[in-house]
Amino acid sequence: MTRLAVITKGGALAVCLAVGAVGCSSSGSASGTASRPAQPPQTPESVATAYYKAKDAADWKRMCELSTEANRAAEIGASGVWSDRDASDMPAPTVGNCVTAHQGNNAESHTWQFDARVNVPAFGAHPAGVGLRASCNFTEEGKPQTNGYAVRLVSKDGSWLVDQVTVLATPESSDPQKVVNTLSEDH
Repeated sequence: MTRLAVITKGGALAVCLAVGAVGCSSSGSASGTASRPAQPPQTPESVATAYYKAKDAADWKRMCELSTEANRAAEIGASGVWSDRDASDMPAPTVGNCVTAHQGNNAESHTWQFDARVNVPAFGAHPAGVGLRASCNFTEEGKPQTNGYAVRLVSKDGSWLVDQVTVLATPESSDPQKVVNTLSEDH
């Protein structure tokens, strides 16, 4: 089944998923306190949506919190903040260092779509997980543009986190195998 999530900056957040009804009880527990309603299940699509929504809003803390150490290390390295350092001398991939790497970056306006969900095998330092195609739609100099990314999400301690983001050579392709191939190459 293909799942699609669309977000727009400043607009509504829409996530289309097949979800069963979740009941909640208004009765109290044995101690007399009311039970909390069940939270909807977290999905790779909902985490990818939250990650890119945070990135577009320049909410670097939230974006970094939704990342594994491997993705935070990639974000820190790509930022250029510590470009004078050797790769072995980069700061630890903590949430704080990831946030510091993005200080001064501005909010941006994009529309994101996620599809081509596929299981992806482990590759190098990246564990097995779920791959998605992320399509980034934006306007540049009055012309509509699309960039495509393969996104690896992994489950850690019961939560999905973004572990790897790689540019897709053919952003318009919704072939899940292209997501697998892209996330299984050295970049």
